[in-house]
Amino acid sequence: MPSIADYIQEPQKALIDAATEPSLRRFIDSSDLELVTITLGDGTQAQVQALAHGSVRRVVERIISEGRRAGVNIQEWICSPSEFNLCTKLNTPVGQRMRELDAFLNNKWTQGAINAAGLITLFTLPAVGVCLTLLSAIGFVNNVFIELCECPVPDA
Repeated sequence: MPSIADYIQEPQKALIDAATEPSLRRFIDSSDLELVTITLGDGTQAQVQALAHGSVRRVVERIISEGRRAGVNIQEWICSPSEFNLCTKLNTPVGQRMRELDAFLNNKWTQGAINAAGLITLFTLPAVGVCLTLLSAIGFVNNVFIELCECPVPDA
């Protein structure tokens, strides 16, 4: 599976991979998918399913809601001033924010039994790291995390 650096370089790949990741599929309805055209290494093109840009927020909200039921408050982790504190990082380039969030969420996964148990319930054991990386990438599509954290809009 690609790394967060791959998704920074090619954000559409995160939407494609999210659509095909079995542990994320339970959060994705068929109406959340769209066909996109990609260019293959030999120059030919193919159509693949991807998470639609307009559906990212709904899918992230489903993940957050199910996480809460599993005892994992991902939104709190990302938004809280005592945790990742996304709103204070808005002047950081988006690629760096994605890397930092990926490292933060994966640290949550590896650091404690409560977080680990809830994340395994949410995503299944073999896919937790992959799902957290995909979440770190897709959450910045359409500024979903920024809206969920209710970050103030900077003055123009």
